[in-house]
Amino acid sequence: EIKKAYREAALLWHPDKHKGEEEKEKAEKQFQLVAEAYEVLSDDEKRRKYDHGEEVFPNQGGGGQQQHHHAGNPFANFHRQGGGGQQFHFRFG
Repeated sequence: EIKKAYREAALLWHPDKHKGEEEKEKAEKQFQLVAEAYEVLSDDEKRRKYDHGEEVFPNQGGGGQQQHHHAGNPFANFHRQGGGGQQFHFRFG
């Protein structure tokens, strides 16, 4: 389920699929967020850190501080109309 959602979001936000500088920049940011979300979800240690609000990546705060929970689809924030530099937020369990 995680891999499938990642692939769908990565295809949607791939910068090569967007025209114009502003759209490409937005897509690049979203594409990077999708990749980071997948990296955390697919690594047990990073996932544990995120769940506990610990720092997952250098110079980045942990995920537990301002979570928005989306049961079912961890890539729920990565849809075409709602993007725009949002951090990824997901819930496990």
